[in-house]
Amino acid sequence: VTISRTITSQAIKDVLPIYLPSVAISGDTVSLLVQRPEQWVAWQAGLLGKVSRDGSDNPDILPNAVLDFGKGSEIRFINDDGKLTGIENLIYRDDELDDRFVNTSGDDEMSGTLTAGGFKVRNYIVWHEGNDGHREDGSGLDADLLEGQHGSFYQDASNLNTGIVPVARLAGKYDIDISGNAATATNANYASLAGDADTVDGRHASEFALSGHSHGQYVQKSGDTMTGKLTLPEMEVNQGGIIRLNTSSGETSISADAGNLNLQANKVTVPSKMDVGGLDVGGLKITDIYAQDVFGWKSSIDLSGSNVGIRVPDQNILLGFNDKGGITIINTTNGAPLFELDRKGQLYVNRNKVWHAGNDGSGSGLDADFLDGFDSNEFTRFERIPPNTDLNDYTKTGFYVSGSSHNDVKTMKNVPVQNVFSMICVGGAYCVQIVFPVRLNVSPRKIFIRSHYFSTGFWSQWSYINLDGDAVSYDPGTKAYVDLSEDPIDVSEFLSSPQLIGSSEVTDETGTYKMEKYKRSFIKPSSDCVDYILSKPEIQSLIKAKTGFKSITGAEVRSIVYPQTEGNILAAGAAYALLPPSNINPVRYEGKDFYDSIISAKDIVGKTQAVCYVLGGTDMRDYAVYTMKSSYRYGDIYIEAESVGKLEISGVWGAY
Repeated sequence: VTISRTITSQAIKDVLPIYLPSVAISGDTVSLLVQRPEQWVAWQAGLLGKVSRDGSDNPDILPNAVLDFGKGSEIRFINDDGKLTGIENLIYRDDELDDRFVNTSGDDEMSGTLTAGGFKVRNYIVWHEGNDGHREDGSGLDADLLEGQHGSFYQDASNLNTGIVPVARLAGKYDIDISGNAATATNANYASLAGDADTVDGRHASEFALSGHSHGQYVQKSGDTMTGKLTLPEMEVNQGGIIRLNTSSGETSISADAGNLNLQANKVTVPSKMDVGGLDVGGLKITDIYAQDVFGWKSSIDLSGSNVGIRVPDQNILLGFNDKGGITIINTTNGAPLFELDRKGQLYVNRNKVWHAGNDGSGSGLDADFLDGFDSNEFTRFERIPPNTDLNDYTKTGFYVSGSSHNDVKTMKNVPVQNVFSMICVGGAYCVQIVFPVRLNVSPRKIFIRSHYFSTGFWSQWSYINLDGDAVSYDPGTKAYVDLSEDPIDVSEFLSSPQLIGSSEVTDETGTYKMEKYKRSFIKPSSDCVDYILSKPEIQSLIKAKTGFKSITGAEVRSIVYPQTEGNILAAGAAYALLPPSNINPVRYEGKDFYDSIISAKDIVGKTQAVCYVLGGTDMRDYAVYTMKSSYRYGDIYIEAESVGKLEISGVWGAY
């Protein structure tokens, strides 16, 4: 806008019919901030909600528009049709009008409640609870009439002969004699009634049983024999009564007296599981069920199946009959057999064999055939060496003679002489044979000697002592060997921590079995294990204190495992040692095959194992022990066993 004359800002605002919040004049330039009036702004902001102002006869409402009517506003129709078309629903006071009205075409259902002073279908009144009275009451309802008559019409007997009931049916005399009040009548005589009137539900009196009758299908109250089948949902027998069940094979009876139930039967069949009460007052008592058999026995209880038993929970004991035909008494807290009797008649107590006059002979294992704990084979015996034998086979301690014939000796192998001889054998790991020719008075007079080392399997060459030569003196000095096998020195500190090498867990109806296998190996920086152990000053001091040696020249060390048995489960073990490669059999295992045979956790059941060990001297290259941890759980019962593996010094060479 260009103003050609000087004018003030207020003058511009006065001449322009619009709202000017600000006017700025700079020279000939006027800058105006123009703002529309508030009512226009309001109209523009609500344009989507207003009717188009183009003045047409068909105003359009823009999409998403809302018609707002102020208080007191109304919609008027200029024609007689007052229809609103194209409307899916109407909202009135927050209620959907579809819930209040139905379509005029009748294709809708009204879900709301219709309240009206009266209601007609065309010109007919609709009946409801409020207008369903007599026709005379103005309801006009015909449903309270029968053939146009009220119910009171039929209460009058005189109206029954109008054709509704034939008069002939109403003729005659009905002799019904009721003594006294009908409510307390004691006799009603129906004898004169005609036709079937003396029946009940179409059945004559002969169909029913009298209290004293003799009819075959029913029983009398005083006692009778019934030929039919009796089915009772409940049955009561008075005290002292007896129920007898007779069959072709005999009589079975059930009776009760003094609170006891007595059953008399030849055989009682019960289900696979049955609870018998009264265990606190003596339990189940069944006697004389069967007659004596050919052996003179009477059977009181018969049990079938394998591995069945009788359990006494309060005493933690079970009497079992195993599948091998034996009898076992079990401690149910840990599964340990307290008593066992096998099919052959052998008795065991706490797994220890019981000896008697029938099994105490040689080979029985009975300590009574020992002398001071030594078996007879521990003592020297005199034995004749037959022809064609090999002296390498004689490693047991004893006295031997070749016989009286030189020819017999010539058939033998590995003999130092060709003449008759006697021999002394000192058995053991280091077996020694000493041969004395019988003719020591004949030159050359010699005694022969040789030794056998068990680890190599070889015999040394025969050496001899020349009885005609000069004797060489020998002073043993203070050298000695101390056997510590009964009181070993534990050096398990040289073994590694247990390493898990296998496990198994099995759960079935008998319980949960678990087994874990472990290995401990020797820890050493050098090649010889024993030398490494003896190099430790603390070990030297321990050995000297135990043996009294001033110096130690060697030691015998063993890897040893002590298996453990708890209840009926076993924790097994195995020992291992390695000798130098020069040995024929450098790899030594004890118990390993048995240990490896336990694969499943259930393999720990019912097995035993003796202590197993492998020992060696200063040339041993390696040691290891294999142990096991076993467990069993069933309900509140838990058993656990774990074998122990150790490294022990079992012998020492030294000098005082």
